[in-house]
Amino acid sequence: AAPAPAVRASSPVGKPSDPEDTLAGVQAAGPLFRPWRSSSYSSIARGFELSLPGPADEREPDESYEEEPEGEEEPSGPDPLHNPAFLSGGKDTGDAVHNLLEAGIRAGLHRSPGFLESGRGFRRVFEATKGASLLARKVRRGEGAESDPKKDREDAVSWLSDRIRGVFSTPLWAGPGALRIADVPEGCAAPELPFALTVGEGVTAEGFARKILELNRKVPAEARLPLADLEPSAARTQLRGYLEGRIDLLVQDASGRFWLADWKTDQPGDRSSRSYVRREMLEVMLEAKYGWQALFYLTALSRMISEAWGLEPEKAVKRIGGMAYVFARGFSAAAPAPEPAAVVLRPDPRLILESGRLLGGERTK
Repeated sequence: AAPAPAVRASSPVGKPSDPEDTLAGVQAAGPLFRPWRSSSYSSIARGFELSLPGPADEREPDESYEEEPEGEEEPSGPDPLHNPAFLSGGKDTGDAVHNLLEAGIRAGLHRSPGFLESGRGFRRVFEATKGASLLARKVRRGEGAESDPKKDREDAVSWLSDRIRGVFSTPLWAGPGALRIADVPEGCAAPELPFALTVGEGVTAEGFARKILELNRKVPAEARLPLADLEPSAARTQLRGYLEGRIDLLVQDASGRFWLADWKTDQPGDRSSRSYVRREMLEVMLEAKYGWQALFYLTALSRMISEAWGLEPEKAVKRIGGMAYVFARGFSAAAPAPEPAAVVLRPDPRLILESGRLLGGERTK
């Protein structure tokens, strides 16, 4: 296991107004993330990809498909910009949208009243972001419509600004206490964080998955992860080294809890706005095995917290709120949907603790 960083334990989180206990304070000192950065990509860790339904990379299945057929909701008519399928898909589209969301957070657009109310400042971020020209070429027009590169670029800017404003300003779930990215305290949003999750010796992908699946069936239904069943495999790959990933967004809310957000550009159901409901999005998540991704990412977050504050795993996991899968196409500031296009997972802490125990490398009492 990687050596624990030399950090000074702080008191339990109260509110991020305490500079020593905020994400911003930890980021400035560096203990939360530096120990988990690694350029090594163990070939053994790739055994998870071969024999376990898990994440292969930070740009995994949602953008891996080829150009998809048109959905039922065509990008023509009086309000084509309200169509979630206005831009065609593909891995390159997903990467570019990820880049825009990262750039928006870094530029502070998520806390900017001007952007949240009217989109002010977005064009500057758009023009400076890698992939902007590609997104302008992804605009879909109705059959027989002539291409106009200038109009396509303007419409792409308008559509993307509206979607990202929606992502930042819409509560990620219905009900009291719902998290809004726009409400995250200043300095408490960190985009694109790489991690390397240490894996101890003697761990097999199949053994890990079977034990997690058994526990997942026992916890309360509302605290289960959407884990696809283990696919038949004769592999007994011994896993050791590092399991790497990249967190799209880590935030700390006003109560001190940590949340992960993962941007998705998948297009559920018939790709129309009515398909961005929990049932349809969960089907996509099961097929793409995002539940396993969430487990690994939350396990990594638990270890980050444990090392940063010198906490035992049982205490570190209590500071985790959950992980939100944000289907960015389904958000709109101009035409908000009845329910947010996000699936928020709040797994039973025992799943995260068992994952950490099985992988090895946890702090010991």
